[in-house]
Amino acid sequence: LLRQPHTDDVIPYNEVQNIPGVLYLSDYDMGKNHIAYYDVDVMYTGGDFQAWNAGWQYRNDGVDIETNSDNVNSNGHHIGFVNDGEWIRYTVDVKQAGEYRLKLRFASQEDGGKFRFSMNDQDITEVRTENNTGGWYSFKNHIINGVFLNQGKNYFKIHFNDDVPLNVSSVQFDRIGDGRSLSFKALSGKANDDEKSINIFLNLNIDESSMQNVKEKFNVFVNDEERDISSISYNSNSSRTIKIILTENLIYTDDIKVSYNADIVKSTGGKTLNTFTKLSIVNNLNPRFVIPGYIQVEDYVNMVGLGVENTSDTGGGKNIGYTHKDDYADYLIYNKNYQKYSVDFRVASQNNGGKVGLFLIGNGPPYKLAEAEFPGTGGWQEWTTVTVNLDNPVPAGISTLRMVILEEGEFNMNWMKFDYFDSDYDGVKDNVDQCPGTTPGVVVDTNGCEVFSMPKDNYRVEVGSATCIGNSDGVINLSVEDAAYDYTVTITGKDNVTITGTDKTASITGLSKGTYTVCFKVDGKDNYEQCFVVEVGEPAPLNAFIDVDEDNKRTSITMTGSKSYNVDVNGVKTTVNADTFETELNTGLNIIKVYTDLECQGYVEREVFISEDIHYYPNPTSNDVKVHVGGVDEKVTVSVYTSAGVLVYTKEQDIADTSRKTQIDLSKQVTGTYIVVLDSKTVRKTFKIIRE
Repeated sequence: LLRQPHTDDVIPYNEVQNIPGVLYLSDYDMGKNHIAYYDVDVMYTGGDFQAWNAGWQYRNDGVDIETNSDNVNSNGHHIGFVNDGEWIRYTVDVKQAGEYRLKLRFASQEDGGKFRFSMNDQDITEVRTENNTGGWYSFKNHIINGVFLNQGKNYFKIHFNDDVPLNVSSVQFDRIGDGRSLSFKALSGKANDDEKSINIFLNLNIDESSMQNVKEKFNVFVNDEERDISSISYNSNSSRTIKIILTENLIYTDDIKVSYNADIVKSTGGKTLNTFTKLSIVNNLNPRFVIPGYIQVEDYVNMVGLGVENTSDTGGGKNIGYTHKDDYADYLIYNKNYQKYSVDFRVASQNNGGKVGLFLIGNGPPYKLAEAEFPGTGGWQEWTTVTVNLDNPVPAGISTLRMVILEEGEFNMNWMKFDYFDSDYDGVKDNVDQCPGTTPGVVVDTNGCEVFSMPKDNYRVEVGSATCIGNSDGVINLSVEDAAYDYTVTITGKDNVTITGTDKTASITGLSKGTYTVCFKVDGKDNYEQCFVVEVGEPAPLNAFIDVDEDNKRTSITMTGSKSYNVDVNGVKTTVNADTFETELNTGLNIIKVYTDLECQGYVEREVFISEDIHYYPNPTSNDVKVHVGGVDEKVTVSVYTSAGVLVYTKEQDIADTSRKTQIDLSKQVTGTYIVVLDSKTVRKTFKIIRE
């Protein structure tokens, strides 16, 4: 089949299928998704490929079809890969009204697949449950007796009520009587798309005259709580349906049940409707965000211009982005009460942020709720929360919320959170605020009432010194900024400390390893206390990397394990409150030692020799080599070795005062390569000489 429908028309696949007879389920009507059928995967929209006809057989629209070799009521094809909420439509002609037996040909490898049948959108069966037949292609009959059908051209549907896989190939309709023996009963019910009414489907046609004064005879229970019924209606075009309209909206998560206890409602044949208790109602309503609560902004129902990407914000998931002026996204929401709210926006922006407006849209002009501006945060995944209070309340019931980008500017958004309004901006929502109208900026308690407070940065609590293993020599240093008050400080396991007058500091000494709670109290403010948790630990190992630049006669030291270090270079001590230190070195022997005030951390020591420069010539030579020695040393020890490491001679030689020269005598040595070592207080050099 290659027909691609471009209108909302529906036509039979080959011809109208007659009842009594066999209805092949792969021969459903031709038309668009949501009109001739509903399937959750009807087209490929990018990303990982997913076929819209998962069976790849017979037809090329959204219904999933496979082949089979069943020889009972089969055209060689069946429907498969079904999902909860899907349905398929067939145009049929019922030649004679009466009682029918239906035989569904089905196969499954799992238990629990659910379905029901309807005619002209009125259920003609209860929700039925199938069991495992032994395999996906092991077809069996599911027989349903006592189904009354009206004469004429109708549209028949099969509905799937579960995600449990189920293969179905055909339905055989056999007329077995005129229906006079059937009792009058309720089959099923469903919540309607208006999200405020319920249809109850009966097995026989209703006598309209019996539908007077029946409202009090029905009870509706939503999540086990009874709901008020506004009215009950009957439409002659839906002759088997009772419509119950409620005073409040339903939502997709509701568990809905209906009871009837009377003998008022009659069939056109004069039969009395059987009573029923808590009939389960099918609820396939569209998901809505319930407020107050979160709205995950990537879960829109309609969108223009926005993009969706993975987020690294807490909780993961997706965020929207790539925003530009006039882009928007729509969200289905439900609000129980007419109420003002505050809204938290979770946003991130590399540059200048952006601005959005929130509106409710519908049949009339947009109803403005609020505007919000977002700052730049320094990165597309650097998240912050911006809170605004709505300018107008959200009406009770169901609505469509539209978020519109009001100004040019790019930002990401992870979620919105509607919460109760905070009219005095004290951080306590109005629904629990016992002291409305508090002064802006003051600190309040959980009831919204003002309490004495001090800024948290009024206090400084830090570990002054860790404690060595087995000792109690740890120190906690305390300080306050505001000296206008007197403070009492309590410390776990230690005597109280006072900070008074102009003295803004104190210390707690003699601490062993452990966790301490340090609490500041302000004298005269009985209900005030600010506490900090401090960990006094054992010191980390002392590490020091000593790097030497011999050419420039400098050392660079990198240290870890403490906040303060002592660096001793040739007996000169420097206290360093950083992790790095640089200094010059002397020529000759330098002794570098790094340690802390805690003896148990040990020390790092290194000896470094910085040699004076030398210059020697000629090289190669036929007799001796002249050597210029830098520095001020008056003598130098000269050692000469063969290339094999055999000592030729060693002797101490003078260095001339003015020229700073000495010489190496090789006149009596055979030709070859010699290793020369010079050693003095400030010189250590080794070099090669070639004797020609």
